[in-house]
Amino acid sequence: MGAGGLTYAFYAAAAYISGHIANTGWLFILAGAILGFGAGWLWTAQGALILAYAPQDRKGHYIAVFWVIFNLGGFVGGILQLALNFDTETDTASPASYFVFIAVMIMGSVAAFLLLRDPSKIVLENGSRAVIVPLKGVKEEFNGAASVTLDKNMLMLLILFFGSNYFYTYVFNGVNGVLFTVRTRGLNSALYWLAQMVGAWTCGLLLDYPRRTLRARGVMGFWFVFISFNIVYALGCYLQYGYQGGYDRYTNIVADADRIDLTDTTYWYPCIVIILYGFGDSVIQIYTYWILGTLSAANATLAARYTGFYKAVECIGATSSFIVDLPELRVAYTTQFWICWGIFLISMPTTWLVTRKIGTKSVEVSLDGDVVSSAVR
Repeated sequence: MGAGGLTYAFYAAAAYISGHIANTGWLFILAGAILGFGAGWLWTAQGALILAYAPQDRKGHYIAVFWVIFNLGGFVGGILQLALNFDTETDTASPASYFVFIAVMIMGSVAAFLLLRDPSKIVLENGSRAVIVPLKGVKEEFNGAASVTLDKNMLMLLILFFGSNYFYTYVFNGVNGVLFTVRTRGLNSALYWLAQMVGAWTCGLLLDYPRRTLRARGVMGFWFVFISFNIVYALGCYLQYGYQGGYDRYTNIVADADRIDLTDTTYWYPCIVIILYGFGDSVIQIYTYWILGTLSAANATLAARYTGFYKAVECIGATSSFIVDLPELRVAYTTQFWICWGIFLISMPTTWLVTRKIGTKSVEVSLDGDVVSSAVR
């Protein structure tokens, strides 16, 4: 986890260097590739921790607590961006923004190295220990990880995984990066991550509601995600097409002089939409983690593999959205908006099929040749 965190600091440093020193664009590309590996390490370890350590009736709480802490970093980062660029009249961030973020990333990585304990020494709330399957040879471990790709539950959740971060490019490039001044983007970013904290906590409470069975909580969570996300995108649709005449990438373009500032009277509605985009983002993430935690129970190895598969597919989706946004492809923001909404809607039927199985029977998964039951009841 600590090593993965350091790759984020390297990426931020490379972004600064490539933006200020000529002929260093290669470094930014290299840093992006390294970040891909590092992010995989960090998120796989993180997923295994929160999913395997949480009791079945407290998984929503554990996931929500992590998500609040995780997004607290984004909230603070947005406030810093606002403060450091409050008097900036250009459309680029100040150098101090990069240095502050790099320092924070390094501190977090060092903390992971120093504070995390060996999983075998962790005692869970109910007095039991997480199931740690002993490591085998490289070939066996690779085969075990690869076997997750054939798990029918993972295959049914594939589209949900793909779309869980797909909308980031649209929200931050096609909305926040186009409509607002640089200091307002910082405020929007802070509000986006703050809304994620609220959404995560709300969804976590719902998924742990003690007066409902596990299956009932899963069903409530599904409909909460479905309704919330569709309301958010309905409001986003009006922002894209109707509010102040709408806007797009190549037609009805927002000029620099017309960018919305936090002091403008027209700021209130776009601000609300940005906040709700953050809320919708978090409820999808919390519910996805909860499903994976329910399927893997207290098996840390299985949780790590599920999370690794989830994050791999999620990264493919995020990369795809970045490619779609490339200027060379000339994909309009309106088109990107409908792709984001469409992926979510397409993912819902198969997600519902997995949700319906929760609490009705055990889900058995072959793990390195051994059958491991997650005992989902």
